[in-house]
Amino acid sequence: MTKLLQLCLYSLAFFAVFNFTSSLMGGGYIVSDLGGSPEIAMYGVCFFGLGNALLFALGGELGRRFGRLQVLLFSLICFIITTYLCAIAPTFFFFVLFRFLAGLASGIFFPVSFGLLQEHTSTEQKNRMLAYLALIMTVTPVLAACFGGWVAYEIHWTWVYFSQLPFLIILACILYHHKTPHPPSNQSFDWIGYVFYVLGIGSLVTAIALGQQLDWFRSPLICVLLSVALLCLIFFILWELSHEKPFLALYLLKIPTFALSIFCVFFLFSAYFGMILLLALWLQLDAKYSPLWIVLILSHMAVAGGILFAALERWFEHVTTLWVVLLAIGFFAVSCFYSTTFNAEVNFGRLTFARILAGFGLAFFLFPLLIVCLRSLPKADSMLGLAFFQSVRLIAGSIGSVSYTTVWIRRKVFYHERLGEQLTPYSEQTQEFMSELSVYAPSPGGTRQLLENGLQVQSDALALADCFYLMGWIMVGVFVITFVHLMQHRKNKVTAEAS
Repeated sequence: MTKLLQLCLYSLAFFAVFNFTSSLMGGGYIVSDLGGSPEIAMYGVCFFGLGNALLFALGGELGRRFGRLQVLLFSLICFIITTYLCAIAPTFFFFVLFRFLAGLASGIFFPVSFGLLQEHTSTEQKNRMLAYLALIMTVTPVLAACFGGWVAYEIHWTWVYFSQLPFLIILACILYHHKTPHPPSNQSFDWIGYVFYVLGIGSLVTAIALGQQLDWFRSPLICVLLSVALLCLIFFILWELSHEKPFLALYLLKIPTFALSIFCVFFLFSAYFGMILLLALWLQLDAKYSPLWIVLILSHMAVAGGILFAALERWFEHVTTLWVVLLAIGFFAVSCFYSTTFNAEVNFGRLTFARILAGFGLAFFLFPLLIVCLRSLPKADSMLGLAFFQSVRLIAGSIGSVSYTTVWIRRKVFYHERLGEQLTPYSEQTQEFMSELSVYAPSPGGTRQLLENGLQVQSDALALADCFYLMGWIMVGVFVITFVHLMQHRKNKVTAEAS
């Protein structure tokens, strides 16, 4: 494998991760242009991740049947087309549709690129290859969100997608130059399990994403989607556990350390996406930070994590255990609980400090967890375990981006109603407040609008604190479960050595 092709494969993995969150901070500008409210801006993130998760598991099979480089080239061409369509989408519905199709097109980038890199990398260099890929998965989501917000603010949100096209076309030319004939493979594939996986996960994520807008169980569509998801996932689990060659190896969950790794990656990655999205939305809507300042704040998370990861990468290769993951969970928990103290007057230093803490968590999170996951498996099952790990990571990102936003929206409404109960024309506090504001807004309508704006800002801040409390306590729960597993593992090891 040439160095140029190797760089191309790493670049494809980068673009697959980059596009996941590229519309995150620019979402407000997108819904403003195409029609919609900020509350549905995260659909572009959610449905891109869903498309990734649905086709990710099919990457290995398509590569075996048609050739890995050929499949990569075809998927890249489809991705170029859908990326261009995202930029020229006439309405927000079509934008989300094209984002979903782009997610499908890029879904196989990571598994096929990893398979090629794995085959052509020496045993001594495989940990280094995993480190590079883990760094891409860890830091790129924050960088992509920052880039998207900066471009949307300084130029126009469409250039988030137009700017990628020249690089993608160059990568397509490199793949075309390196593609070679591939003999067809007739290996069997678990198509029945895959169909039920697509129906189950697709229905579940769609229901979670649309539930808040359609009023959950009062909507027949949400009830149908959840029913389909429940039935398909039950059948999928039963089928996969009984199939001779399942495409998603659920039987690996019998291995305690692997099961714990999957548990950790789901909750940590969903919280990671949730904290980026919520903080960006809140700073832009309520704290009145410009996108450039938000980019500067969030970039500290990527820079802190990237620098610490680069400094400790060789150390991870020798001492990676779940104890390192515990350290990551601790940093995330401290960052979340510290973020509960924020209000609309929070200063830049406190915001940055919280992101640096989360960045330290990133450095100790994904790569150590990935190594622990692979070390817990027999060598023959390592690729199946990696596919499982990556599928859960993608699903967690999609669910985290919408579930935490939904919690924030519902808590905003709750606090707005509770705080507004006392704000009546007959309340002494309200009358005093209105008289003081009359200096700045002489008309009664102006003072009422100022009062409403203050109420909304306070409600949003309290709702944000609740979301970070939820994330913090989830981190505590994951920390306790991981610690108990480590203690049990140590006890079993001592008992085995004694016997």
